[in-house]
Amino acid sequence: MKPTVTLSPTPLPTVRVYDRTRDEFAMAALTGLLAANVDYDRQPEQAAKRAYTLADAMLKQREAS
Repeated sequence: MKPTVTLSPTPLPTVRVYDRTRDEFAMAALTGLLAANVDYDRQPEQAAKRAYTLADAMLKQREAS
């Protein structure tokens, strides 16, 4: 007999396209920052902050184009 799976009726949170794009840019920037052997082990918050700073710059340039 197969187990029954019950899904929660709670809707998923809405994510704005701008926020999603910003997050995707930040993920790409973070990957590059970590690959560059910058020492973020002691302060990972700095890596995240820098990634979002770069993401914001990418979005600004995208709007200007």
